[in-house]
Amino acid sequence: AGSGDIVMAQATHTAGPWSTDNTLNRVFGADKTKTPVCGACYSQADRNLIAAAPDLLESLKNLLDEIPAETWEALPQYIQEQAIKSIAKAEGV
Repeated sequence: AGSGDIVMAQATHTAGPWSTDNTLNRVFGADKTKTPVCGACYSQADRNLIAAAPDLLESLKNLLDEIPAETWEALPQYIQEQAIKSIAKAEGV
């Protein structure tokens, strides 16, 4: 755990993976029969980004868990801060 003692919250968002429905302009969670995660996403690029969000969050958290301490500490401060702030923003912290 190279990122030190960063405490990350448990996800409370709709379970992934998320997928897009280009006919309805929506993004759905893993169970497409439930309410959409995003019900009026008219841009394909926005739908794709929103649908990728759970995977991106999980990947970043896994990276921070696995990066060696010396590698984390060698990263520029702004990259460390950006990673931590991005996770906090996604988790509503």
